[in-house]
Amino acid sequence: LEKPLLNGHNNENGASDLAATILEESRLSLEENGEHRAVEEEQECDQQPVRTLSKEIVPYVLFSSSLVVSLGSGASVKYFPLFFKEVGFGSAAVQGIFLASPVVISGLSFIAQRLGKKIGRIETTLLLDAVGVSLLYYMTWLSRHVGNDNEASMLHTNPMQAILIVAVYLFRTGIMNCSYPLLESILMDSVPSNRRARWKSLEAIAAFGWTGSAFIGGILSDEHSYQFTFSITATMQLVGALLLLIIRPLVEAEEPSRTTTTE
Repeated sequence: LEKPLLNGHNNENGASDLAATILEESRLSLEENGEHRAVEEEQECDQQPVRTLSKEIVPYVLFSSSLVVSLGSGASVKYFPLFFKEVGFGSAAVQGIFLASPVVISGLSFIAQRLGKKIGRIETTLLLDAVGVSLLYYMTWLSRHVGNDNEASMLHTNPMQAILIVAVYLFRTGIMNCSYPLLESILMDSVPSNRRARWKSLEAIAAFGWTGSAFIGGILSDEHSYQFTFSITATMQLVGALLLLIIRPLVEAEEPSRTTTTE
């Protein structure tokens, strides 16, 4: 009689151990599932504010970048005619240079649009701004002797270098302005239609700052030189371009419908 009792006791212990093992495995599985679910919920909560924040900061960054670039440009733009007069060009030639500028800007705008479709609008703007800023620094270096009282005008002493300065200026002007439509399209995509007029009206602030910086640029040009003011302009334009890096991962590629024409 003892043997069956022992077998029954062992069977009961084995069943209890099996049940305990199953319960332990179930508990561990539930804990793992709960941890995974908690991690997923945490990630969703973390990602949701980023998406909301991205839509809000894009126009602010665009406006800040535009304001910095406008302040820098305003310090020099009004003094380029006087600068070219110092290089040695006459009034008619200077006006011809500024007559050619819009043509160059229009031509490069088509290139910028095509480039924006391939590598992205922010990437295209950053690339063009980097080239434009480099050209302004280069033009400043080329004209380092312009304005010296003890030297004749560069157009007479070194006409090829004077012509090179004009070519660099035209290409630089086109490069720095041809990406404007790309930035406008980013603003329109990032702002609801009922708020677009409000953001467009802020351009008046940039225009006012552009005029104010021209006053400061005149003082700097009188105290130092046009080249000194040009270098400040290039530096501020570089800072304005670098601000766009903040929204680079937040701006989507241009939609194909934007480029299609309606018949």
